[in-house]
Amino acid sequence: MEEPPSKVAKASEKLHDVNTDLSATKLETQFGIECYISEFSEVGCHNTEAVDGILKHRYSDFIVNEVDASDNVVRLTSLKLPDSEEPKCEADEGSLIFNGEQLKLLTETNSGKSDGDKHEWVKVLPLPEGKNDRKAIHRLIASKYLKLISKSFEGFIHVMYSPTKKDERGQKQSNWAGQGKGSYCSFVLYKEGLSSMEALDVICRKLHKPHKAFSFAGTKDKRALTYQNVTAFKIDAPTLARVNDICTNVKVGNFKYTNERLGLGASSGNMFKLLLRNIDATKIPVLRNRLHNVEEKGFINYFGLQRFGSMNCSNPQIGLSILKNEWRNVARLILFSETSSLKTMSWYKDLKTSFSTETEFDITKAMIFETPHGIEKKFLSGLKKFGSTTDQNIIDAFYFLARNNRLLYLHAYQACIWNMVVSQRLQKFGLKLVIGDLVCGDSGIDDSIIEITRKNIHEYKFEDCVIPVVGSESKLPPNMSEFIVKMLENDGLEQASFNHKIKEYKLKGDYRKVVCQPKNFSFNFVNYDKPDEDVQKSAVDFLMEKEQFSDCHQKSFDQNYDNDTDICPENGTNEMEISEDSLIAKNGSESTSKLVDSCINRNCEDKNKYSGLSLSFKLPSSAYATMLVREITHSNTSQQFQKAQSDKYSGQSGIRNEEESQFNIQSEAMKEEIVDFADDVEMG
Repeated sequence: MEEPPSKVAKASEKLHDVNTDLSATKLETQFGIECYISEFSEVGCHNTEAVDGILKHRYSDFIVNEVDASDNVVRLTSLKLPDSEEPKCEADEGSLIFNGEQLKLLTETNSGKSDGDKHEWVKVLPLPEGKNDRKAIHRLIASKYLKLISKSFEGFIHVMYSPTKKDERGQKQSNWAGQGKGSYCSFVLYKEGLSSMEALDVICRKLHKPHKAFSFAGTKDKRALTYQNVTAFKIDAPTLARVNDICTNVKVGNFKYTNERLGLGASSGNMFKLLLRNIDATKIPVLRNRLHNVEEKGFINYFGLQRFGSMNCSNPQIGLSILKNEWRNVARLILFSETSSLKTMSWYKDLKTSFSTETEFDITKAMIFETPHGIEKKFLSGLKKFGSTTDQNIIDAFYFLARNNRLLYLHAYQACIWNMVVSQRLQKFGLKLVIGDLVCGDSGIDDSIIEITRKNIHEYKFEDCVIPVVGSESKLPPNMSEFIVKMLENDGLEQASFNHKIKEYKLKGDYRKVVCQPKNFSFNFVNYDKPDEDVQKSAVDFLMEKEQFSDCHQKSFDQNYDNDTDICPENGTNEMEISEDSLIAKNGSESTSKLVDSCINRNCEDKNKYSGLSLSFKLPSSAYATMLVREITHSNTSQQFQKAQSDKYSGQSGIRNEEESQFNIQSEAMKEEIVDFADDVEMG
């Protein structure tokens, strides 16, 4: 069935109008987020009434734990260094102490005042028999005498004066603590109020390390408390642990050495613990029906608004301009958006005029220095080096942005197209497989994408249905191909446009399931007395208390910290503290939400001032928790709407603004540190 051109054009025009009305009450529709699973349900949840609840009022209302490739939930349980970080000696300690003559020799050599050639080996003491003894001596010399390198040969330990730590062959000597264990130090990163890139930026600046040394499986939400695995190339645990004494909203721990570098998609998903505040208690029956519907049928697997940019929402437009090789427009969208950090600069209008007239503008070091740290600052640095008069100048300057940031724009455009196609598919055919759909076979890889025909339609379920994230090699579903082709044509593209002439921006495409089914799903309605009450307490809060307490308090700590719920046990709330594991153990049920639901009436009998909804669930990688919440509340999930609700809830001087101000001050302080490094980190 051919889609009317006017309807196709209307859908495509949304992309071009994305930045025109940031105050729109339904920002989701501009990115193709239009449908709900409940609209197509046969029974039950046809009520489309919006039930507003405040999401992310506090950072602790949104807790995210990465789930690794082995299906283990990533948690920060220890800030201690590995036991093997400082090797114990096989011999008595007395055998490792230098005598007076040896100490004098080491001191003189380290100062460069010893007799003879400064760049020749000096014999210090005979080699100990134990390997750990020798290793400990080398470590001791490296830590105490910063201008010496040491080496074992000819039956003795020798040292050489070398401020650059290079030996006689000009090779830099490494005192890598993970020698023999691996080239990477793996650790758990906890962050609060920062994106994954911002948290790594903090670590790099404080430790003076390059971004390219760090790698992780995927990005985590900014306005949240998150835990994820990170690997650092040849940066040891003691160095990384210094972050814990410097930063209040970034902590690292659970150190271990490994040969495996984390790469894109190295996780299997994320575990979420969310709190929706200020729920209307009279709407609980409506929410209960929707909660059970989500548990049974899942939710539409839309790309959430985070994919398109938190405020200026121009990421898809930038991605479209890259695909069309309109590089001057790429620069305009980045530098001159409505929320650009450059708008307050005295030279902003002159810079903008130079782009309109295609003339060169002299960007000075002072301009870059006064620009707040961010995308605009990095792009300006590139334009200063290469200029802005030609497309090639802008292409070269664009490389000053981290690779993941550059690819983010392209992925945002793909996500916007995917959302629009899915909404159109559901409006045409509903929640049933039809001839011309695509499904993912048993192997779950691209090669197993199967077209639905009359012969095989009964072999698959709608849960297997996928829509392509369009790329140059994507197989288009026959029943939606004309719609997709016309959308691309309206944007001045064709499918071959994704095979970009610049190798890094080539997009082969992927496939994404239409419906996402959450796992380990449970919910609970809670009551609390104060609008800013910290209902969910993070594991880090308990961990810091544990580090400060003496051993005599350990039993109390273990009793108070429920690792499954993260519900604060001492905040005076009346919620039922039920963990998933305890429910299964006591009741033998694989589904926890129905059991938790049975506790709702008891909770709501207490006449507290506020009601909230606590959710716990696991989602696969690239699925958005905000889209699950949207399915439950039928309410706006945009950052602007949620912030307005939050301000109204607790006043303009509420906790949300206090938390943001606290970390904005820290961020401004970090901007004063000028550190040059390569932004080559990859993330999903």
